[in-house]
Amino acid sequence: MNKKSFRLELKQIGDTGEFTGYAAVFGNEDLQGDVIEPGAFKRTIDHSGGRIPILWQHSSYEPIGIGIEMQEDQTGLQVKAALNLDTIRGREAYSLLKQGALKGLSIGYDVVKDSWDNGKRILKELKLWEYSLVTFPANPLAQISNVKSVDKQEIEKTIKTLQAL
Repeated sequence: MNKKSFRLELKQIGDTGEFTGYAAVFGNEDLQGDVIEPGAFKRTIDHSGGRIPILWQHSSYEPIGIGIEMQEDQTGLQVKAALNLDTIRGREAYSLLKQGALKGLSIGYDVVKDSWDNGKRILKELKLWEYSLVTFPANPLAQISNVKSVDKQEIEKTIKTLQAL
């Protein structure tokens, strides 16, 4: 039996910068008196494929990543995104997400179609420009649900297995 040995040097175990969550939730009144209806994001999803900018606290001067996927489900606008960890703010945002200090998502949009019902604005179609990581979202239900990072224990286990070969 032939064996080939090699030296594996691990310089850095990196995180992925990915997260998932709901950028908007359907059917509930937000803190500004708006209610988003299902289907409001259909045109944006069709045109963008989910790839829209992610900003820090709605600042157009601080993009921190890009949306990877976006879809509507029964709850709302479900998103998957990747923070740019080559930027200072992207790394800071990711660290705060992992810590749980930052959990909110918020959308930046133009209203295409709306109506009013008993003082509430019903948002029927929106042109989504961006979504942002925010400390206090207008819709408290718009939250990060998962922050993905590399499982360091699993990598160390794999390294030991490879070294034993």
